[in-house]
Amino acid sequence: NCNLNIDILPMAISDSVDITHFHIAQRGRATSYLASSTGSSQTGGIRETQLVPCATLDWIAERYELPNFVKIDIEGAELLALNGAQHLLSKARPSFLIEVSSENQYSITNILLEHDYVLYNASNVSAKQIALASFNTLAFPKEEAL
Repeated sequence: NCNLNIDILPMAISDSVDITHFHIAQRGRATSYLASSTGSSQTGGIRETQLVPCATLDWIAERYELPNFVKIDIEGAELLALNGAQHLLSKARPSFLIEVSSENQYSITNILLEHDYVLYNASNVSAKQIALASFNTLAFPKEEAL
């Protein structure tokens, strides 16, 4: 759609601006992941590893228009992404839809709550807040909560 304001950046999102190793999944390329994250049990092994540029969400936000919504589905690297989004979380305050791996559930919850976000289970359409990040977590700034 030519009316959408979308820029595709060929890079990974992490907690640093760097070059990093990216594992290409043997099965299902949607499960490829950063070597510094946990990945997924669905990869079927690693077909190959490539070096890729990575940036933080804060670094991107300094160079592009601030988002009002951020979707994060990055195979276990969601904690790295939020660690690199401290300014975005505290100043720009977009809403987030985050796929949260079980090993990051408590850390993601803590980061979002520390920044005064309210959490909802995006897989269960309800205005009921949740206390712990779910697999599909919808997070709104407290001032915009449902």
